[in-house]
Amino acid sequence: MPEEIRLRDVVEMRRKHPCGSVLWTVTRIGADIKMKCNGCGRVVMMDRVDFIRRRRKTVTQGPDAPEVTLGLSGRAPETPHSETFGGANEQDENEGDAT
Repeated sequence: MPEEIRLRDVVEMRRKHPCGSVLWTVTRIGADIKMKCNGCGRVVMMDRVDFIRRRRKTVTQGPDAPEVTLGLSGRAPETPHSETFGGANEQDENEGDAT
């Protein structure tokens, strides 16, 4: 079973919740996993390691890839400051010499 966890995954856990449901929806991803019981709406947080150990299977995978849910996609590439500002400073210095 892959260890990929996506936001809004519906997972089946090994033990039943007291309400009788075994299905949970992942609502937050990080060092801890936050999930909501599909039976009664109870919200529970557990360590990622415990979550992976207690999960039986992923019933439906969330719509977004982990890179999107964690905010890793869409980052602009970093540009060095010397290229961005170097040309403008050199032109200003040259204009001052001409007068």
